[in-house]
Amino acid sequence: PVPIYEWVYLITYLIHFFAVYYPGLYVFSWSGVSPRSSSFRLALVKNGREIPAAAWAEQNGYQTGSISIVLYLGQNDRVQLELSEGQLYEPSNSLRGYTTFTGSKLSESIAR
Repeated sequence: PVPIYEWVYLITYLIHFFAVYYPGLYVFSWSGVSPRSSSFRLALVKNGREIPAAAWAEQNGYQTGSISIVLYLGQNDRVQLELSEGQLYEPSNSLRGYTTFTGSKLSESIAR
């Protein structure tokens, strides 16, 4: 049998968003590479609204853009990446990928 955490990652990959079951403080990081002749802006979207944090790269030949953010998420919140401008570079002739998105839970609550 496949462990449950592998199913969660597979389902998240197929539907292109992360749904929060356990509320808490999370850290997310993402990056991408622009094609030779295009820029990009890759933003984090929470519950359908863009968070004011985005990775951005210019169109001056394969530029990298990356960013990290710490964010409180409640139960049933959803986050995903959205390419809001330009294009991302991903090679069509290899299995390498240049766009990344990672996240981790830091704590169950925040000090108030």
